[in-house]
Amino acid sequence: MLQSPETAPDVQTLSKEWNKKTSLWLTRYVYIRTNGSLAAVYGTSALWHGFYPGYYMFFLSVPILTFCERAIKKKISPHFSKEKWSPYGIVCIFVNSFFIEYMVIPFVLLARDRSFAVYKAHYFVGHIIPVLFLLVAPLIPSPKKKKE
Repeated sequence: MLQSPETAPDVQTLSKEWNKKTSLWLTRYVYIRTNGSLAAVYGTSALWHGFYPGYYMFFLSVPILTFCERAIKKKISPHFSKEKWSPYGIVCIFVNSFFIEYMVIPFVLLARDRSFAVYKAHYFVGHIIPVLFLLVAPLIPSPKKKKE
């Protein structure tokens, strides 16, 4: 199925669709070789882009969202339709867009002080909510596996 980065329901899909060749290279040569280290993948991406603090603020914040998405896929998603344009799928698209647009601010501004000021003006909501979710996620019961 053809995906679009603009309507990606999660960070993984967004990353794969944004720059397909780079995503493939990072998967093959960084993610697999570091036993699935997101810090290595996003750190390599930041290094590739350059030495502006905004790149590092962005690329080292995104793993938080990835950890949240993994918990959501394990604990919440099995209860809902897998269709992209179902009500649950649309909520995922909007939530993903909200958090990515919040996280990408330093990537655009590049400067640490301006980026930090924007995050502060938003009360760090894009960092606090995912961290709170990660603290609560283990308390959510996992769905029971279906017997075949």
